[in-house]
Amino acid sequence: MLLYLERQTWPAFRLVGEFCQGPGDLLTPDALIPGVRDQFVRYLPSLTPSFEPRGRGIVNLPVLFATGQPQGIGRKAFALGAYQIELVAQTTWHWDFGDGSAADFTKPGGGYPNTDVAHTYDRQQTCRATVTATWAGEFWVDGAGPFEVTGAPITQAATMVVPIKEARAVFVG
Repeated sequence: MLLYLERQTWPAFRLVGEFCQGPGDLLTPDALIPGVRDQFVRYLPSLTPSFEPRGRGIVNLPVLFATGQPQGIGRKAFALGAYQIELVAQTTWHWDFGDGSAADFTKPGGGYPNTDVAHTYDRQQTCRATVTATWAGEFWVDGAGPFEVTGAPITQAATMVVPIKEARAVFVG
């Protein structure tokens, strides 16, 4: 079998390899991994981080963070050569809060009242918070599997400015 791939930066499909599978031969998924990885990357949702309270955090009160992504991509199916591929993927997130603190999370966070990803700043400052999503996937070939999507980690990263201000008491009489 010949294996052709198309990438966004290529003008057309390219022959990237070949493999042989005869009757009774075991399928070697390693030959399919380049095509599976390409599809995997296409299915990834954008990383669109946000925080609350909107506009600025307040010293000594939790700032709630969100990645804007789901935990996984569901079960995606596509054809690759003569094979039917099914792919699932999950992600974890690493947050660097910009004040010397960092943590790993298995949940994407969200706005109030979701406190899955929260961080409390201890002084007035302007921070650059960075989130890095690391995706891991498994796939099935014609129902056989699962096989790990191997290779370099598939990551996405985004940074946002998080101003932290002090709250002041105001007497209202």
